Amino acid sequence: MSYRWWSADIHANHANICIYCGRPWLRTTELTEDQKWVSQEAALACAARMNDGLVRNFNERVAKNDQVVHVGDFATIGKVNGISGLREPYTAFLSRLNGDWTLLTGNHDKQGKVKTIGPHLFAWVGGIPAFVTHRPTDDPLQDPELMAYVRKKCKFAIVGHVHKAWAVKRYAGGFLDSNVGVDVRNYRPVRDDE
Repeated sequence: MSYRWWSADIHANHANICIYCGRPWLRTTELTEDQKWVSQEAALACAARMNDGLVRNFNERVAKNDQVVHVGDFATIGKVNGISGLREPYTAFLSRLNGDWTLLTGNHDKQGKVKTIGPHLFAWVGGIPAFVTHRPTDDPLQDPELMAYVRKKCKFAIVGHVHKAWAVKRYAGGFLDSNVGVDVRNYRPVRDDE
């Protein structure tokens, strides 16, 4: 039996995400008092630990024949805001992960040269129609006509982008956004039935 899993905002290779989101791979000894990296080497070491930890966490849950849909911001490469990240291509990181992956576009994926299938998709989750996209449905960058259609045809959206701001956001009329980003999901993917 195979399963389908959901995730977002892995940000592979991106050292600064550990500072921004307080990810567990960050060591306080790697930062100055004003929350800057003590060195480029410290940033790269943290990014490597994060990549290894995420691979371990995902492979504990995802089997080789499972499907995984990643809802944007899969990886970066090189410098981000002046801080070096690992230069490992996203394909090298992806090859370490179990499952058959579908990657949707997030706002950082172009910088990481991540090849995605596009910005959104529609899916059935437990027999319920869902919209899948990186940004929440109330984000000002979402197309208002598309969001009106989504709210009419779907019961909920699977999103990322907001990191640890919230896990579920409810709207008038019963529609909700479910954030599958790793920062609110214990750095692991979420299965359809979860």
